[in-house]
Amino acid sequence: MPEENIFPWDVALWRRDPKVTVLPTLARGVWRELLDVMHESDRSGVITGTREEIARLGRCSAVELDQTLHELRKHSTADVTERNGQVTIVNRKMRREFREREACRRRVQQHRSSVNSGSPQGAQGGNGNVTTPLISSDKGLKALKPLSSLKEGECKGETKATGNGNVTPKKRLTEAQRELSKRWEIVLGPQWVNDAGKWINRIKAEPGKTERVLAEVESATKENRVRETPAQYAEQIWKEFK
Repeated sequence: MPEENIFPWDVALWRRDPKVTVLPTLARGVWRELLDVMHESDRSGVITGTREEIARLGRCSAVELDQTLHELRKHSTADVTERNGQVTIVNRKMRREFREREACRRRVQQHRSSVNSGSPQGAQGGNGNVTTPLISSDKGLKALKPLSSLKEGECKGETKATGNGNVTPKKRLTEAQRELSKRWEIVLGPQWVNDAGKWINRIKAEPGKTERVLAEVESATKENRVRETPAQYAEQIWKEFK
């Protein structure tokens, strides 16, 4: 069976959701079928079609679909609208997660495009109006260099002072370690700015464990198993893995 057709099913969440539990058996079964269709299409959380088309997707009759739509509206289990003979059903949770994934994908794509083009705006994801992140220090606030503007091996928490007061980069990352850090930057998205130093140090100290944690975070993100943020989930898995 193709991997994209396999997704985790949170039985506890399904059974304890009052907006699902309150549905009659028929409506609950049709709703479950429609959730599968949403996942197998583009996971956008939206289905649009005529009543006949959606009835076929839900494996039910037109009358059974009418009853289901009535119950979904009545109990706010899903957003149901109808206009010009077209019915639209929205799973709010799946829709929200889809928008978050798309926003993250656009940020990563924008960052890559600006870096590859050599644009001076690349450090800000291609947008010259973006404010440079600030970090606090004992001398007040200072600008934090974007990852794309740093020299090889230079990152937050990766510099050291020499005897004459100058700052020089610590040991540079290997090619494999740089690839690992790029994957972390993608999966953490905007949270990478704050956590880069921590994960760079872990990549250097425990590359095997770091890669195993990364693989789990990537898998959980793809399968929508991350309940908080990727950064929080990564920290939790780091503590659990030995």
